Amino acid sequence: MYQLNVSAVTNTATVGSYGYVERGISVSIAQ
Repeated sequence: MYQLNVSAVTNTATVGSYGYVERGISVSIAQ
């Protein structure tokens, strides 16, 4: 199962197996 979490926060810590922060948008994908 893949869980996609998108948060439009300026400063957000990435969580999960794979995550990256770009232009204040944090997108983390956890398996």
